[in-house]
Amino acid sequence: MGESTRMVDVEKLISYNDDLMEVLKDRRDIANVTQCFQPFNDFRSHCDSDSKEIYRLLQGLFSRGFPHFSRVSLSSNSNAKEKDHK
Repeated sequence: MGESTRMVDVEKLISYNDDLMEVLKDRRDIANVTQCFQPFNDFRSHCDSDSKEIYRLLQGLFSRGFPHFSRVSLSSNSNAKEKDHK
């Protein structure tokens, strides 16, 4: 019984693979898929650079020792919350 179920799963996998190969057979299809993912990659890259810039600016503020930032820690959000509640 277990082997027949496994064979069905393998047959489904082969069928899925054949369908996928048929879709991606044409180079234009591959180019279209790649083109669809490009905006996501650009957005992720932009977010990463913004995040690094914000982190760099916050580190600069903390290193200057501003009094209103003395209770906050960049390394752990839980520590910052605990200090704010005291």
